[in-house]
Amino acid sequence: MSELEIVAAATLAGVSVASIAISITALMYSRRANKESRQSRNLQAILDLHTRHMSEDMMQVRGDLIYTSRYDDLHEAEYGREHEALHRLLGIYELLGAVTRRNLADKDLVFDLFPISIAACYERSANYIENYRARSSNPRFMHNFEWLAKAFENARQ
Repeated sequence: MSELEIVAAATLAGVSVASIAISITALMYSRRANKESRQSRNLQAILDLHTRHMSEDMMQVRGDLIYTSRYDDLHEAEYGREHEALHRLLGIYELLGAVTRRNLADKDLVFDLFPISIAACYERSANYIENYRARSSNPRFMHNFEWLAKAFENARQ
């Protein structure tokens, strides 16, 4: 191999290494941008849930659940508006639990945005959830909400 061929081969190798380095750098920036975009979407989803949670109708349901006996004796035969309202509220917590459990939402952020209601609503609805699971043969009904409430309790200790 001539000296010119050796220089050409070395130059080609150097260009290939530089090309690979540029590709890896671009990939890293792209992944970071995708991660930041995903985090932004997840944050927006949590804020949307918080807005829904703080709506007038959900505040009424939450207040009734925590501070009154309105939802203490719901039975399947009576399925109606009160069940629907309660399920809408519990659904917010179920979704919060699902995204938090899968690390799509920061647990501390969720606990900061919903500081009292997670534990209080779970405590007041636990019997309803267990009865609903048994009646509907759906053992996973509100299981992410249950997980979230337990995680919240563990974090407080």
